[in-house]
Amino acid sequence: MKLMAKLSCNVHSCIYNFGTTCSKSKIKIADLDTSCLSYHKTKKDVFEKQKYDSEFASMEGNANQYVSIECDEMRCKYNKLEKFFKSHKKDFRWEQPRFSGVLVGCHEESLVKEVKKLAKSLPIDSIAPVLLRTYNNDSTYNVRVDKGVFFKGGSNPMVNKVVFNEGDWTPNGHYPYFFYVGKIQKQPKTVDDVRGQATAKYQDYLEATWVAALKEKYPVKIYQEVIDTLK
Repeated sequence: MKLMAKLSCNVHSCIYNFGTTCSKSKIKIADLDTSCLSYHKTKKDVFEKQKYDSEFASMEGNANQYVSIECDEMRCKYNKLEKFFKSHKKDFRWEQPRFSGVLVGCHEESLVKEVKKLAKSLPIDSIAPVLLRTYNNDSTYNVRVDKGVFFKGGSNPMVNKVVFNEGDWTPNGHYPYFFYVGKIQKQPKTVDDVRGQATAKYQDYLEATWVAALKEKYPVKIYQEVIDTLK
């Protein structure tokens, strides 16, 4: 039976050995009702708890502020990359149409209709995590999802066959039933369609801009007559 707040203060001497047995009362402290614990709090206990809560709140606030700053920086970098892409679209032309989206393979034919309905109701970036979490677990793998931008005639035979209906491809034995969600694009429409290429070109652009700024700020003057004396 749990002891209530009117327990003898003999228990108080054991209160900090939580989970042990009090030598005087022979009662296991872990069995005490929480009202008993709060009844025996001292002013020091209250002060220490308030101090801890204050420090934790400060740490939590700093962490949230840090995460917010990180997110703002990432968003700012993405916006700059997207702006660079829009102003240099001619540098990111495709020679062949490409498919942007996801391919979903199902283990059983009976799952296809259900999985396709769910996939088409989701934003493109949420399809993979939601389907994998919904239909797979540690021991069962009912679906597989491949997301990306794939070009026609590329090295992925599954995309060539399922999306572009070209070439030969034999379905994986475990996932013989496939469908796709996405669209075929003749040219990239967003920076996400060419993220790797756009990032590389943007970094080259930033470096070239930085070097040009340094040359303008710190011009180099060559004294030829001094160089001639070194010969």
